[in-house]
Amino acid sequence: GCWSKLPNVHLIKQGFKIVEKEPIGVINVTPSYDEQYLYVTGAFAFCGHRGIVQTIYLNQLIELFHATIRSYLPDEIDANQSEPFSTRSCIRPMTPDGMPIIAQLTEENQKQQVYFVGGTNAGGFVQSPVLAAMLLDLIQDSTNDSNLCHIYRSLRLDRNTLSFN
Repeated sequence: GCWSKLPNVHLIKQGFKIVEKEPIGVINVTPSYDEQYLYVTGAFAFCGHRGIVQTIYLNQLIELFHATIRSYLPDEIDANQSEPFSTRSCIRPMTPDGMPIIAQLTEENQKQQVYFVGGTNAGGFVQSPVLAAMLLDLIQDSTNDSNLCHIYRSLRLDRNTLSFN
């Protein structure tokens, strides 16, 4: 996917979505906390296998993303001409089985932990309360009977099956 930061020329206060055909798909337009900028994200479609970051397809996707933004937000693009039009990319993993990957990565000093949740493409735990509950169990190191560890074990990073062992 791609995202860009543009000046909020028309002082848009509420975020909105633009729906386009694939590979652009849904574009999210979100004002910054101070409403000075717009964060524009989109192009989260499947666009290849490993190694796409080094291919021409990613550049074509970014060019299409820019052209699409220009058609909907021309004033914002024009106001941004004095600055380079920077676009950042992110690759969201999607697993073949359609299930998420959840991993708990602990630093050696045990003071910081990183929780990796991926493989759900644009869904994630925003759209799935069960993923949010699993992540909360991990963060709180929950051991009660109502936690979702039995599900989490099947979604770990090193899994090669969907069995619960």
